[in-house]
Amino acid sequence: MTLNGLFQVGLYFLVLLALVRPLGWYMARVYEGRPIWLNFVLGPVERLIYRACGVREREETDWKTYASAMLFFNAAVSFTSNTNWQAYGGETTLSHFTQTAGLTVQNFVSAATGMAILAALIRGLARRNAQTIGNFWVDFGARHPLYPAAPLAAPGGCAGRRRGRPNFRCLSDRVLAPACVLFQAGRCAGWAAAPG
Repeated sequence: MTLNGLFQVGLYFLVLLALVRPLGWYMARVYEGRPIWLNFVLGPVERLIYRACGVREREETDWKTYASAMLFFNAAVSFTSNTNWQAYGGETTLSHFTQTAGLTVQNFVSAATGMAILAALIRGLARRNAQTIGNFWVDFGARHPLYPAAPLAAPGGCAGRRRGRPNFRCLSDRVLAPACVLFQAGRCAGWAAAPG
């Protein structure tokens, strides 16, 4: 590994260590349902999502119900979409709009499912004698997409756009590679920054 590579790895770990306490505090408050500074802006959106989906925010479930909800959701998603994009070929496979509207959603959904399971696991370990571990639909459907994911993805998407990463509105931009191979413009900035 080069000296520059070692420096970058070291810098990454320093930034990671610096963020552990504030980000951990923030995430704990989000998944405990305690007030945070974003509640003023995102609270009405969160309540609208609960109302539209028929979710009772304060109703917690046991681990079997939580796991069943997660498995049911994953089965439903698997039947309606192919979420395995190992052979994804950029704009030759999907339109710019489909990438933005479809794949960005899948990035958030994938991360939200993992974070919901992690939140349930942590609650299960912290609440040794409790009968409930939270509500999958609250953790998955509103808390993760609204509080940690969107605030982290929005600045990342703007930074990517500022660095020149195209978004789906650059419908026919093409870049000529040094090897004289024609590639269409890269991913949309918001998708590149989407956690997941």
